[in-house]
Amino acid sequence: GCALHAQQPDPVTSVPAMPVLAAPGVPAPAVVRGVVRDAAGAPVERAIVRLVPAGRPGAAGLATQTDRRGAFRLAAPPGRHELRAWRAASDTAVR
Repeated sequence: GCALHAQQPDPVTSVPAMPVLAAPGVPAPAVVRGVVRDAAGAPVERAIVRLVPAGRPGAAGLATQTDRRGAFRLAAPPGRHELRAWRAASDTAVR
């Protein structure tokens, strides 16, 4: 999985676009998963994780919340996406 680290106050921080691939000719979703961690490396429970099409930050996208271990999992359509995460209880972005 990918590790995301805490960043100070901007409300949402982008992670570079990542390709999500499916088998040729089959528009199947791909699984994107990882762990959200703070600056000290501790998992961030109940962080909001949002996956949006690359270059379209206002698009609806997909969202989920991390579990007690900071883990998340999303089924994403093929294409390039940006992954964003922030603490649910505040506007502090995690990256």
